[in-house]
Amino acid sequence: MNLDRGDIEGVFAVGSPAVVHTNPGERDENRYSTTVRGWHAGNYVLLDRPLTEDAAALSGKSQRCLLRFVSEGRACGFPCTLLKNADNASPYLRVSWPRKIECVDIRKHQRVEIRVPCKIVRADQQDLEGETVDLSAGGCGIWTETRLGPNTMVRLSFSLPDGSTISEARATVRSVRAIDNGFLMGCMFDEEEEACAACDFFVTTTVERTRGCKNQKRALLLESENGRAETACAKLQSKGYRVIRVTCLVDAFFSLRMAFPACLWVGAEQDEMPATEICRILRETNGLASLPIYVVGGTNPAMAEDLKRLNVVYVSSMEAVDRLLA
Repeated sequence: MNLDRGDIEGVFAVGSPAVVHTNPGERDENRYSTTVRGWHAGNYVLLDRPLTEDAAALSGKSQRCLLRFVSEGRACGFPCTLLKNADNASPYLRVSWPRKIECVDIRKHQRVEIRVPCKIVRADQQDLEGETVDLSAGGCGIWTETRLGPNTMVRLSFSLPDGSTISEARATVRSVRAIDNGFLMGCMFDEEEEACAACDFFVTTTVERTRGCKNQKRALLLESENGRAETACAKLQSKGYRVIRVTCLVDAFFSLRMAFPACLWVGAEQDEMPATEICRILRETNGLASLPIYVVGGTNPAMAEDLKRLNVVYVSSMEAVDRLLA
């Protein structure tokens, strides 16, 4: 759905979280979290200047950008340009006023899966450690080894995969069921809890990002060498996979939480950490124990034995993919 000039101003709200993408669609694209602080209809939208060491990335006049934000359950976005600020020390940025805004309606309290550590604080009792396993604007699912009864009041702290932090959000346990040697608690945030805005933004933008390919299998590829990566991508795409390629461990772990791939492919030659150790960490990570993992390249018998014990498939070359994914 597109909003034209007459309807545009109504979608903005002061204090709304947003993301500004510089050079969208290009190899040097970057994204920065920000907040809408105001606007001058027909002229510009005013944003907080993101806290980033890369100040030069947000100082260029007429730089091409994309602004994405959430408005009343809709994921909204529009192309814009970064406008020159007379005061470079200003805590604000200005982007050009949109000609139209594209909006995607998201069902209220749509849930997405995540896997992040969570701290659970109870009144006058010992704090608990758990894991946030799903999230919506109105609440979340928390796994913990200790059972808490319905109507228990808690405060929850965890970090979202997009970098946002939920700090001691007030919530109430609404349901409890035994699962995976522990308990899954359905928690509902207080209606006035500030965490709701950050969670709503994360959920709606995540759904928007994945909606177009939700029926397509995704493969995550960790490979820094371009030639090998191109060969692997072509082979996996021919098997019907949408390939997400990353070149470093941080991006790989982030993508595992955000993209929920059907399988992971790791180049045998890794600079940051041996491929065997990467697989060992993944197998010890809650929720990834059964993820299909393939390590590609090399002829190391010792590595092959170690990977076999981790239930990881060791592939000598990408030519073997036809047999594996037949």
